[in-house]
Amino acid sequence: MKRFALIGLPNTGKSTLFNRLTGLSQRVGNWPGLTVDLASAKLLLGGHMVELVDLPGVNDLTGYTDDEAVVREVLGSTAFDGVLLVLNASQLDRQLPLAVQVMATGLPCQVVLNMADEARLLGVELDVAGLAERLQAPVALVSAKRVEGWPKLMAQLNTLASRAGAAVQAQLEQVPDTRQAISQAQGLLRGVWSLPAQMPPQLTEKVDHWLMHPWLGLPLFFVLMALLFNATYMIGTPLQDVVSSALDWVKLHALVPWLTPLLTIVQSLLLDGIWQGVSTVLTFAPILCVFFILMAMVEDSGYLARAAYLTDALMARLGLDGRGFVMQLMGFGCNVLKPFSGRG
Repeated sequence: MKRFALIGLPNTGKSTLFNRLTGLSQRVGNWPGLTVDLASAKLLLGGHMVELVDLPGVNDLTGYTDDEAVVREVLGSTAFDGVLLVLNASQLDRQLPLAVQVMATGLPCQVVLNMADEARLLGVELDVAGLAERLQAPVALVSAKRVEGWPKLMAQLNTLASRAGAAVQAQLEQVPDTRQAISQAQGLLRGVWSLPAQMPPQLTEKVDHWLMHPWLGLPLFFVLMALLFNATYMIGTPLQDVVSSALDWVKLHALVPWLTPLLTIVQSLLLDGIWQGVSTVLTFAPILCVFFILMAMVEDSGYLARAAYLTDALMARLGLDGRGFVMQLMGFGCNVLKPFSGRG
């Protein structure tokens, strides 16, 4: 069975592409020598069964973050038959250096330029054939979200799987450093990719002007989080009261009459012990459900990634990066919601 690695920068739609290709049939397994789990799935390409391994998102193969170390470890210790490299078609000026580094490893590569719909909206001019000729690798322009450009991508993947010879390990010592990769990428993009001289401001850019403001960004973030916690309380409390009333009705009209013939100690165990504990946990459900729905909406909007950027400098003093603040926020939310619940 052949094995392909899926590599890409964070927030390029790599996971969406993985799920589209595999039909949500991924599995998670612990890889030898690693302390993380990597998702992988099997799919049929060009008459060959291929295992597609989804590696963590990275910005640079020569960097020093944990994710970049994991990718180097996997590429250096595992033989692959090919690589699927996912890039954002509208940000090739910043993302093509990773392609330069991946191509230097000597692994057969399929370049996937994702988010074609966003690139079209931004007015990006792209010569896919010219870029493929310069990279000396097949290039497909797709939108994994909207399943655009899928027939061409699948045809190229089938060809890659059919032509792949013996699996090889990446030659990481041949990978250029960041500065060299940027310089090479600029030359490769010249004449085949360009952004309009002046793009019309998008709504997200107008909002980001305030949300990412160097002075107002953090205060606004804390205000929005306070509003989220209060919204959770305002929406969840009435629902919690309904659940509590329903549970009290069940206890009074169903359990108490049924347990009356039993000994007092048995009644106390079942009603004041088991039932009271179960009902207390169940009354938390509306609050938690509302909280996680609201947090999912915030995450899908991309605001948590912006919050991680805003808090990166603050968390660096604690030896963490900005992403650690999101976990702190979730823990803080649990502490806030407990007194809101009215129980415990």
